[in-house]
Amino acid sequence: GAAAISVITEETYFKGDKNFLTAVKDKVNLPILRKDFIIDEIQLYETLVIGADMVLLIASILPYPQLLKLIETCHSLSLEPLVEVHSQSEVKMLADLPIRIAGINNRNLKDFTVDINHSLRLVNYIPDHIFKVSESGISKPADLMSLEKHGFNAALIGEILVTNPSPGQKLRELLNYQENLYDKS
Repeated sequence: GAAAISVITEETYFKGDKNFLTAVKDKVNLPILRKDFIIDEIQLYETLVIGADMVLLIASILPYPQLLKLIETCHSLSLEPLVEVHSQSEVKMLADLPIRIAGINNRNLKDFTVDINHSLRLVNYIPDHIFKVSESGISKPADLMSLEKHGFNAALIGEILVTNPSPGQKLRELLNYQENLYDKS
């Protein structure tokens, strides 16, 4: 099943809402990741108040000193930062950051196209000690198998579940590959 739940709270572009996060937190006993355009420390305090356990920090929208300050503030608040990267230069910067989790976003933020191979091209540049997450574009069990084979620890699966009339069934279908991998009887 799911190891965490990602909730979009960004209202203008992605139609999220902070109340969505609070509602999800009341229903599940899993860590909650807040997805938003976090650019200021006050948003981290807000993140704590609304009940998130983790927060997405997008490297491409934050100058390095600001990103580092936000990460340090996360640590002081016991929030887990997930640093999202898109380019090779951003991935290389991860080695200098005090983080445990990094995500590679497969969505091109200029034209919004999605290419899961983007993660595969960049994963080897992520330091070994960092938990690796592939984000966006995961839609079938073969995607998860490929990501696992290439060293990813997790996948952030969103759109395929949100747009599916039966998201629970779709998640079970996606995760079925694990049974086939480990059932060697």
